[in-house]
Amino acid sequence: MYQKITITALILLLSGCAAQRAWVEEWPTHRYNLARRAALPEGPRPPLRLRWKHATEGRIMYAAVADAERIYIGSRDGTLIALSHEGALLWKQTIEQGGLYQSPSLQGNEILAGKWSPYYHIYGFARSNGEKQWELESGELENRPPWVSADDKQIIYSADPPYSAENLEKSALVALERTSRTEQWRTILPGQLGGIATWSPTHIYVGTQSLSGNYMLAIERASGKIAWTHPLTGAPTSAPILTAKAAHISSENGDIYSFDLLSGTLNWRFTLTGDHVTSDMALGGDTLYFTSHTQHLYAFDLNNREVLWKFRAPRPLGAPIVTQKHIYAGSENRMLYAWEHSGRLSSVYPTGGALTAPPIIVKDLLIIGGEDGVVYAFEEQALPTK
Repeated sequence: MYQKITITALILLLSGCAAQRAWVEEWPTHRYNLARRAALPEGPRPPLRLRWKHATEGRIMYAAVADAERIYIGSRDGTLIALSHEGALLWKQTIEQGGLYQSPSLQGNEILAGKWSPYYHIYGFARSNGEKQWELESGELENRPPWVSADDKQIIYSADPPYSAENLEKSALVALERTSRTEQWRTILPGQLGGIATWSPTHIYVGTQSLSGNYMLAIERASGKIAWTHPLTGAPTSAPILTAKAAHISSENGDIYSFDLLSGTLNWRFTLTGDHVTSDMALGGDTLYFTSHTQHLYAFDLNNREVLWKFRAPRPLGAPIVTQKHIYAGSENRMLYAWEHSGRLSSVYPTGGALTAPPIIVKDLLIIGGEDGVVYAFEEQALPTK
């Protein structure tokens, strides 16, 4: 009798373990990780339903970040807010005049982000209550706000030259020691930063643009020395995205590039005829997912360098994210889209505003902000039992 009970209990325990979902506890930075892959092992699966929504007083243009306790997001009403996972407002910090320029980054006990206007700063806010811990001016040129990101050793941000500089097209990438915020190095770039920096353990990868040329660069994290530079045929349209051995970036003339991480050797270049990537890409396995000028979502095989499929939406799509089973992206037509990896449209969910910011996933929630100023949280809809 004892043996039968033990075996039965073991079977139930094992079946329970098999049913466990590998939810992620946090989405700490732009595109989920510093390699900017926007891919995670698990997420809510369609059909979805709206679990809650929270209204702000300004447009939401950039993605949220989240930890196990809070969801943090900036609004064009000039605020940074923290919400509970049930949608309750926990705190609100006023930043003024446009608010944050980017999706924040979480590091240690702080939230890091750059300001939109009129004078450009980067900030550190306390996660617990939103109080400003420190700020640092990054530049004074119009329409050149900073990108900032961090790990436990460094803060990396973009800085502009003063108005008195000989060449105002050039900007700098600056590294600070994480705790003391002492400047470690400042590297002059050949143009303006085309998006947020992407990190490996040893290098920082960026795309730059200027009237004199467009480039992809790798910069040594320890010294700030430029390890390699490669010209691009158009301005970068995405942040670099990393695999184990390669860095990929897109340009406005329709090219997608693959470079060797260490040497900068061009592995290959693929041209989208009559189209180009318009937002940051996502990497699921060996497949690159991206949205385009012609309102398509593409799935691109990195091994064979071919388009597997594409889906055309009625209005432009925002940057996608990918889970083990699905791809998600918002659209300017106020819809959240979900596709299977085969390219089959799984479902569409209406909201009240254009969804130009990408979604994030934390635990069992998919979070996306709209230009109607509302933060939407979706969860799996329980299927009826037979």
